[in-house]
Amino acid sequence: MEQIELNVILKKAETYYRRGSFAFAIREYETAFSVSPTSELADKIADCKRELDLRNRKDLISRGHKHVKKKRYAEALDYFKKAAVIREEEWLQKKVMQLQNQIQQLHLHSKLNDIEKKDVKEKILIYNRLLDTSNDTLILKKKAACLVVDGRYSEAVQAFSTLSLTDDQALYYYGFALAKSENFLHALEHWSKINREYPTAFQEQFIELALLVVRKMQKAQYTHEEIKNAHTIAKRSDNLKPYLNSFRSCLLASLWAGEKYEEFLSLLPPTPIKFAGNILNIYAKLYLQLCIQSPEFIDDAISFFLTAIYNLKSQDMRYCLLSQFSESLLCVNKISTDTNFYWEAEKRTIEKLRNLIPQTNNSDILVCTPAFASRFQLSEQISRQLQKMRASGEIDEASYFQTAVYYSPTATAFILSEAGKVDEALAQLVKNATDEISIWCRRKICFRYAMKKLQHGIENGKVAKCLNQAIPLVEKDKDLQKELIDFVYIGNVRKMPGTLSNYLEKMCSTIKNTAFEQAAATCICIHAIELYNAGSISLKILNNMLKKALMIDPNCKLAHDTLTEGQNDCQFHELEKAFCRGNFEKASAIARKTDQDDIRQLYFELVEEFYDETNYDRLFEVRRKELLRYFLQQCCQLDDHHPIVLKIQNELN
Repeated sequence: MEQIELNVILKKAETYYRRGSFAFAIREYETAFSVSPTSELADKIADCKRELDLRNRKDLISRGHKHVKKKRYAEALDYFKKAAVIREEEWLQKKVMQLQNQIQQLHLHSKLNDIEKKDVKEKILIYNRLLDTSNDTLILKKKAACLVVDGRYSEAVQAFSTLSLTDDQALYYYGFALAKSENFLHALEHWSKINREYPTAFQEQFIELALLVVRKMQKAQYTHEEIKNAHTIAKRSDNLKPYLNSFRSCLLASLWAGEKYEEFLSLLPPTPIKFAGNILNIYAKLYLQLCIQSPEFIDDAISFFLTAIYNLKSQDMRYCLLSQFSESLLCVNKISTDTNFYWEAEKRTIEKLRNLIPQTNNSDILVCTPAFASRFQLSEQISRQLQKMRASGEIDEASYFQTAVYYSPTATAFILSEAGKVDEALAQLVKNATDEISIWCRRKICFRYAMKKLQHGIENGKVAKCLNQAIPLVEKDKDLQKELIDFVYIGNVRKMPGTLSNYLEKMCSTIKNTAFEQAAATCICIHAIELYNAGSISLKILNNMLKKALMIDPNCKLAHDTLTEGQNDCQFHELEKAFCRGNFEKASAIARKTDQDDIRQLYFELVEEFYDETNYDRLFEVRRKELLRYFLQQCCQLDDHHPIVLKIQNELN
């Protein structure tokens, strides 16, 4: 064959190759190869065959998928295997294995359908033979079900335990076998997974099993963990919802017995709508145990416990429990000052409320502590009840305000002030509040603030302003008046505050109370004396302030005594001044007119100093004799037996 003909053949082969006509391309390449057997042509032929195989492989796979859709699994498997021979791929291998399994399952199902017609014992034998050559879970599941029917429950349990069960029938058989093996809790767990629409006969069995488990829990025949597991099962199961409370009760009893109080608390309703006696007592006992274990529960324990015991009908029982709780609180926990104050404040307030609201069977009001009322949104209800009782005259105004304030929005600020945290209390007050409780509370806090600052020796405009804001309250409140009186007498302050002195003087114009007036007068006197002793005021101003005190209380002994001492001081000063200046007649007149022995004694001492003076000029000798005669005459009028009288007489004679 000439080269020209060979080139024509190769050109035709290339054209077929480009068009994808690999069979024609192979024919032309092989013709050329027979003429010129080169390696290049051999490669071309191999390449064409490879491409042709790939095209055939795609066709085989496509045919295989079509047969799968028609459920002709054997034919599909044949096509996929041929495709895998051409080129192996992981997905293709999996597809082949999947089809093989499906074909086996079909054969197996066919066999199993035939087996189902036989009796139970024969079926079990056949299943055992099948399991010798296969680990198929369907066979094992059917065998386990047959074991249950045959009454071989322990073997059935062992068989089912290796399986992952999802269908209702298998779950039923497994649960039945467990129940027959007296493994009731696990039986309940598996039956709880069964669809609620399962036959009525099963529902009856299920309820019977649930009640059996509850009875065993009530008799403490399960461990705490088993009871906890049973409660979890009941919570998850729609079938067990009607019996959930029974499971919860058993778990609560187990938790209480095991002193697992925090977990117990988590199972109780967070905010009961109504606190029936039993629920309230449970909460009280629970928080009492919790506070023994951890101080963080002390406040809750106090509010629940006080609320519970002040709703008891027996007062003797109440006082007994109060005493016991107080002892446990002090002994078990090293409570802070704040906690101790909280205990006393809550106890004091609920006792007031209990005394104001009678304990009747028809009462809709739960007598509770302020903290309890705030936590469960009962404050407004209590406040309204107190308002009604005040309007009807059942309680007086003072009792109303002193109790209602703890159940009002201003309670936090008020409690802070009662605890001595007056700065925080004043800052907490709602500005421009116009309701009567807020106004009363503001005045009371202002009073507390002022008294605390005065106790620490702080006097400023803010203190005076707070005292003035409290005036309407102090005018009516005898307890606050007594507090002011006690401050004057036993306030234990370094010096008497001038702010208080002015305030009490001002209050005396409206408070006509003898004890208050006496305290005010005493306060003015003490303040005046302190100012005078410090050199801040003159004797004249001192006397004026003392006279002001006497205008408030004419019988003020301190004012009278101080005025007398002031007069004596004045006479002492005048006597010394007159004697030093040589005004002996004035000095003698002061000594004659006074009824104070001290002043007369001073006069004698001054005369004696004059007598004993030896350092004088000879020219003064005559004048000295005249003065001695004058002093002798004056001294004899005062006390003719005084030693200086004898001395002067001896010298003159």
